[in-house]
Amino acid sequence: MFRIVVATDDTPASRKATSYALRLHESIPGSSLQVILAVGLNPTRRGGEGGIQLLDSLDRTNNLDIQHDATATENAIRQRLPTGTDFQVLVQEGEDAKIIEGFINQNPPDMLVLGSSNKTGLERWVLGSVSDHCIHHCRCPVTIIKI
Repeated sequence: MFRIVVATDDTPASRKATSYALRLHESIPGSSLQVILAVGLNPTRRGGEGGIQLLDSLDRTNNLDIQHDATATENAIRQRLPTGTDFQVLVQEGEDAKIIEGFINQNPPDMLVLGSSNKTGLERWVLGSVSDHCIHHCRCPVTIIKI
């Protein structure tokens, strides 16, 4: 069975990638499609005394905001998916790209589909690129859908 995984975060680029993956899945008889949402949380176990405890408290508060936003994103994605679509939310400490990498490399699919917002130069250097990370670290073919 041809297994397709699409990573989405409900941005215009990832919506386009999800649409592509859905069409691909429909065109390949017997294929399976899995949709994932990676939610990266800040680490909260720094330990220590003084200012570090304050940072832990700020990270925990920020993580609550991240989880709240992720719930809204999850609901928006679910509304766009056909009933019965395999959809998983991966909530872990760390960067989204590394969460996707870990999930993919545990059980590599036949294809990973991602969207790309075409970051360039300084923006890409500062913010990083999930698609670029996955191309280099995921042990499966990666298809990038440009916006």
